[in-house]
Amino acid sequence: MIPQPATNWTELLFGSRVLLTGASKGIGEQMAYHYARFGAELVITARNETRLRQVEEKCLELGAKKVYSYPADMSFPTNPQRVVQFALEKLGSLDYLVLNHIGNDRFQMWNGNAEDVGWLMQVSFWFSWK
Repeated sequence: MIPQPATNWTELLFGSRVLLTGASKGIGEQMAYHYARFGAELVITARNETRLRQVEEKCLELGAKKVYSYPADMSFPTNPQRVVQFALEKLGSLDYLVLNHIGNDRFQMWNGNAEDVGWLMQVSFWFSWK
């Protein structure tokens, strides 16, 4: 007998307040749609404002209670704080923080430059510790 998950995702995620970075394409876009289908309240962010608005519209069509988009490049040191402040102003608090951003696409393949690794850590990890 295969055990079945006891979690009722609709009950768990309905009305949850989610901040999702990197939401304009790929995995981030699909995660935004997933949360939307369960009736979450979303703040989505990404660099591409046009794509971000398209994702916002589709999330509303899929059933999100609320969706706010905030175009931002998370590789700029002041933007993470601005994005979080925006999310808190719009949603009141957060239930889920999904960090799915990478910043500018300069880190294609490691070329031996330790500064690139430091930049990647700054954008992907360290900002959440501030």
